[in-house]
Amino acid sequence: MAPTSDIGALAAQVDGRPLAPDEVVDICYVLLLAGLDTVTDTLTLSRTYLARNPEHRAQLVNDAGLIPTAIDELLRWESPIPGVPRIAVAPTEVGG
Repeated sequence: MAPTSDIGALAAQVDGRPLAPDEVVDICYVLLLAGLDTVTDTLTLSRTYLARNPEHRAQLVNDAGLIPTAIDELLRWESPIPGVPRIAVAPTEVGG
């Protein structure tokens, strides 16, 4: 399939209204910038944590099987976007 530059051919809609080409470009721009900042910040925070906690770094060096879990924990614990609030919009039971 040949690439096309006609972004007006996208079928994206908001509230039943097709997105204008400028809106699509704006969304792509925001996604690109947001992805760049969060990725670089996450890598920086993770490396800083491991540099400040050599015992944890040594665990990963000595047992590569821990790396997937360590990545999950570093993403959770050392997030560049801490405390994203969540608000229940209806009565909700959490944890029993």
